[in-house]
Amino acid sequence: MPRHKRLRDGLNEKQMHFVQEYLISFNAAEAARNAGYSKLSAKKIGFELLEREDVQSAIREAIEARARRTEITQDQVLREYAKIAFGDIRDIFGANGELLFPRDFSDGAAGRIAGIEVILKRNAETQEVERVAKVTTTDKLGALNSLAKHLGMFTGKGDDQKTVIVFGKDDEAL
Repeated sequence: MPRHKRLRDGLNEKQMHFVQEYLISFNAAEAARNAGYSKLSAKKIGFELLEREDVQSAIREAIEARARRTEITQDQVLREYAKIAFGDIRDIFGANGELLFPRDFSDGAAGRIAGIEVILKRNAETQEVERVAKVTTTDKLGALNSLAKHLGMFTGKGDDQKTVIVFGKDDEAL
């Protein structure tokens, strides 16, 4: 008698557990460990499971089912990354430098804001109450990196190299 009963698409209970765990972390070794495979061989087993067509198919189907359930699409996620990456923080301020109300933020600027903390302080000399806003922004560089990876921009050697243009007299390139 087989140790694990086959459930669906040829996968047994432990393999289906791996698929569910993989959807949480997208880390094969961690998913294998959490699914009950040996901790010592989890990396190898996770890799082997990911190479199997039936496991890949189950993962793909589970991702698609989750997208239908949550009504979140890859396009929506990319649009949100784009707001974070390209939103202009200057759009949260009015002409005189005052912080606008959040309802007046542009979509791009709103995407750049992780939170706003408003503190009321009393001026010791005038006794007037002043409003101080602490604005926390989202990780612009992280969003840019995620978009760049999605676009396949960082695929080869030298991805960490930077080009520097040095200007000489009268802004002429050297």
